[in-house]
Amino acid sequence: MTCFVKTTRDFIDYLKVNKNVDLEERCFNEEYTDISDEDLIETISMFKSINFSLKKEYYDFFRISSMSFAWSFTNEKNQFIYGGFLFNGILDLFIQDSDFWDLSNSINQHKPNEGELEFLKKLNWFEKQSWGDDGRFGCFLREAGDFPPRIYFYDNSAYFPMNLSLEEYFGAMIASCAVRGWQYFYVDIPDKFPEFVRINKSTVLKDVELAVELLPELFPDRDFSYHIGRMDYLKSRLK
Repeated sequence: MTCFVKTTRDFIDYLKVNKNVDLEERCFNEEYTDISDEDLIETISMFKSINFSLKKEYYDFFRISSMSFAWSFTNEKNQFIYGGFLFNGILDLFIQDSDFWDLSNSINQHKPNEGELEFLKKLNWFEKQSWGDDGRFGCFLREAGDFPPRIYFYDNSAYFPMNLSLEEYFGAMIASCAVRGWQYFYVDIPDKFPEFVRINKSTVLKDVELAVELLPELFPDRDFSYHIGRMDYLKSRLK
């Protein structure tokens, strides 16, 4: 069973002592939401629109909603890379109407059809970068059933199913040091990749190439062999 608070705090503590990256203090909060199991259950039961079944092993997930962190690095070649995370609150995640995707669609001049719009309204983000707005989000598809719902990765009007459990999502995020766009190492690239103003093959390829170049340098005690091993696949799908 994943202890989401401990896992997240341990990762923050690891990043805090890393001398290779700069910490973005304004994006930093390691305090978790101190809510009892009873109060959490009561909060969920107050809203009929929350129509999922929540097992006790996932209570801890809703305590990380206030936690955030960000790191960045710029080298002598002026290569810039950053990472981090920010988690959505339970009420915003499951109660509020979903419209986080509206800005990207507007910028990309993308008008979803009725079927896609219905899908997007079910989609809402639970994790994103805490620094800036890169238009990339880890999302739940809000449907009735057991928590957690199916996970999707949303990137500036494009979205991809992630065949990961919530525990695996967290593990992958931490294994990737939460670098911007880390989810691309864990999704299947479609035959027809969306080409929009803010998202296209070239943009994604540059991001993943920069990640495998700089992450081993910035975090030399971590193993990035999985990410490096995915590059042949990503290059073949993104060129």
